[in-house]
Amino acid sequence: MAPLSPVVGGVPRSGRGSSYGATGTWRPPGSAEVMTRIGQERGWPPTNRRQFDASLTPRGALLVGSPQAVVDKVLFEHELFKHDRFMAQIALGAMPHDKVMKAIELFGTQVAPAIRKAISASELVG
Repeated sequence: MAPLSPVVGGVPRSGRGSSYGATGTWRPPGSAEVMTRIGQERGWPPTNRRQFDASLTPRGALLVGSPQAVVDKVLFEHELFKHDRFMAQIALGAMPHDKVMKAIELFGTQVAPAIRKAISASELVG
């Protein structure tokens, strides 16, 4: 699997394009650490691998991966909700500042223009 650039969410991706360490074992990403900490305060169990994986699916909460993966997920959500605004928390957990800045750059230069173009085209057709 090719490496994925972090775009949105709090999950820096490793060189394998996933949240796996060199040994192939899962290590909780920043978002899982934050949700586990919040959960301790509220009586929730720790975030586990299954929950994290579910959050990466089209119906999950995290937008993580290549710019095209994020475009696809936002457009999927737009099909469901017809929303005209999008707000994201890019830095979550211990995401390094340079990764946050790269995510903002990718969102502004690749993701947002592609979403605007796709939505404009669909509105002209529909």
